[in-house]
Amino acid sequence: MNPTWSINRGSSSTLPVTLQEAKDFCYEDRSTQDAEFTNFIRTATAEVERRSKHQLITGSHTLYLNGFWGATRIKLPWPPLVSISSISYVDTAGDTQTWSSSLWVFEKNRKFSYFMPAYNEQWPQTRQQRDAVSVSFSSGYGTTAAILAADKNAAAYRQAILTMVKMFDDQRSPIVTGAMVNEIKPILGDLLRPIPFGDPWVWEA
Repeated sequence: MNPTWSINRGSSSTLPVTLQEAKDFCYEDRSTQDAEFTNFIRTATAEVERRSKHQLITGSHTLYLNGFWGATRIKLPWPPLVSISSISYVDTAGDTQTWSSSLWVFEKNRKFSYFMPAYNEQWPQTRQQRDAVSVSFSSGYGTTAAILAADKNAAAYRQAILTMVKMFDDQRSPIVTGAMVNEIKPILGDLLRPIPFGDPWVWEA
């Protein structure tokens, strides 16, 4: 069996840019366009998150692994990490166990965050099967657009969304997000160029 992984990514109905912010950015004051502008924001948000690989509004996710594989540490996708709520695994007897939070530690930053055994501890032994390990965690810049607006680290992503909304509004034609992002790239530089994630397992000498 080779290392495999998957993620169940949570969703949120909250948007990182408010409807009023988008309308103000586009100099729109009619309420008749609210539904369309909301759709523009959702489309732009999905594209910015997909391209940047960052979680904007805080959400809960579950990372599934088919084992710890003796890694030095394990990397979590969709930064920035807020917290890890639990790590569970299927032991060699086939029983599901919760790995005590006193036995592991984590490091977090704006790029990727990691968890690993605490000092002088080891990874638990798991049964060789699909989804033997599940890691429940939350990530994102905040729970509301107001919180993101006050966070300088989220500013560029919000600007990207507003810029895309403005382009959607100006064109008022079928949305081709790929072409739209190509037009925005010269404006926003490397913002939408993600840092390659690779696999969660990190082996170090």
